[in-house]
Amino acid sequence: MVAGPIDGTVAILSDLKAAGVPCYALTNMERETYPLRLERFEFMRWFDGAIVSGFEGVAKPDPAIFELLLDRFDLEPSDTVLVDDSPVNVRAARSVGMHAIEFETPGRLRESLRDAGLLDRKP
Repeated sequence: MVAGPIDGTVAILSDLKAAGVPCYALTNMERETYPLRLERFEFMRWFDGAIVSGFEGVAKPDPAIFELLLDRFDLEPSDTVLVDDSPVNVRAARSVGMHAIEFETPGRLRESLRDAGLLDRKP
């Protein structure tokens, strides 16, 4: 995020939103950094809600932050998909019953989201 969004990922977020998929941010940003990035990057305002570790006092991979996300937004773990580039965060999300996708590339993420039924399949 320091350098900006990863090419292709904002388009995926846009497609998820267009498909009616609720999207939430779960970030380990600092209290001071999050508002600046929220102002700088329009796509960060597309989320239906956010859990920011700097405000919550707990950070990924602590399972408590995943539980906080689920509780605050009344999400069912088995219906919730986390996308994260850290294998330890992916494991932690799975430990609380969430589905989790380890981000590698936008293309692989798009395919994983299609496989999960969250994006329309394209020929």
